[in-house]
Amino acid sequence: AYGDGSVSIQQSPSYTYSADGTYNVCLTVTDSCGTDSFCQPITVVGPCTDTIFVTDTTFVTDTTFVTDTTFVTDTTFVTISDTVIYYDTVLVSVTDTLIIDVTLTGVAPPNNTNTIRVYPNPASDIVFIDNGDYSSMNGYTLKIINTLGQEIFNSNINIPQFQIPVSTFGAEGLYYIEIFDDNNTLLDTRKLILN
Repeated sequence: AYGDGSVSIQQSPSYTYSADGTYNVCLTVTDSCGTDSFCQPITVVGPCTDTIFVTDTTFVTDTTFVTDTTFVTDTTFVTISDTVIYYDTVLVSVTDTLIIDVTLTGVAPPNNTNTIRVYPNPASDIVFIDNGDYSSMNGYTLKIINTLGQEIFNSNINIPQFQIPVSTFGAEGLYYIEIFDDNNTLLDTRKLILN
């Protein structure tokens, strides 16, 4: 409606006013989202052509632009929210090296320790026992005992490394590594876990 009794249903109408004055121009847009109206007073002075352009653009949102001396936007926003949640399971296996610093009996410091390394701990395939400077442990014994007190492994420490298959232990669980000196005195006890 042009405010002087005239109306148009054209998509992009053009209108010329016959007299000066202030007119209340209204734009009404009807589409699948409903009906929206916008009115604005305009003042016409002298011979003038006031052109109104209407563009109706539909995307995911419905946007209507009305262009007259003033830019007007009537926008209806449709927000689509979608939440995606991902669940993932991460299994972390931690293995460590068990370090046993054995204080050698009858040997003066600073050369009175030998480091034995047991890995992996926990173990699932083979237990490796690096005996360090095994020649300094002549007569020393390494034993592995289960929780029932049964001896699973017993050997003099006279080679660089023991490689013991886990299958020889009999079952998963907790075991104890014991180090004995040449007088059969218990020097250290450590825990070993088998998976």
